[in-house]
Amino acid sequence: MAIPIYVVCKAKAKTITNIGCEVPRKEGRLKLEGDVQCRYEKLGGVFHYYFRIHAETLYMEESKFPFNNGNIEVQVNVRSHEGRKTPKLEYLFKEDIRVKDEKKFSLKELSRLDYGIKIFNYDQEENKENRIALDYIRSNLFDMNEFKTVPTTSDLNHELHEHIIQAKKKDADIYIFGDLYSFETKEGETREERFMNLKKSGPRGIHDVHMNQGSSHKKEWISNNGEYQDGGILIHFKSKEEDRWVGIFLRFEGQYK
Repeated sequence: MAIPIYVVCKAKAKTITNIGCEVPRKEGRLKLEGDVQCRYEKLGGVFHYYFRIHAETLYMEESKFPFNNGNIEVQVNVRSHEGRKTPKLEYLFKEDIRVKDEKKFSLKELSRLDYGIKIFNYDQEENKENRIALDYIRSNLFDMNEFKTVPTTSDLNHELHEHIIQAKKKDADIYIFGDLYSFETKEGETREERFMNLKKSGPRGIHDVHMNQGSSHKKEWISNNGEYQDGGILIHFKSKEEDRWVGIFLRFEGQYK
């Protein structure tokens, strides 16, 4: 499967802090609402919007593991790469999600989760049955043809930031799907080794907040096809004035085409 520790983190958006983003050139300048300053940071040519959010408990099956580090870092891809060496980023922002089939994905079940980080089982069939593991193809939350390509001359920082700030201001619940990594994550480590590190030092953050299946590019991506392991962000605005779910979905060119 695509990612070692597939999770969903449920948190209160008002706890979001340390928002930032990366710009693609050293001379680049970008300022977002709330005096957020973006900087150039060459991380293998991958550019992210990032923030920290409060979570202090890991839930795995019937067990739960409290941890001391309550500020989890979240990294979200926001830019298509220049040139053709890597696939372009594509995005879909759904402003009012309407579930077509509760048997495939249930917002009601998702909302029943306790605040914290739920670790999904490493089994596609079990993730399918729980109705809260995200799958771009099978959850039936949108039409795959709705995705748009992020231009190589711009990025999603402004659009994504607008949604995150709105969620923070309105104290919405936010659900972040992706891969959980620890403070001691090493390249090539096994799932068991990562679990040991998580229990030892607690989680550090979540990445791979995008589609994690259907790649037609690199051989290792094709072999690591992860059904019911897709990343993304769901935001639940719940107040007297509104009850609305917003979805932020990302994928790369060549996935499911």
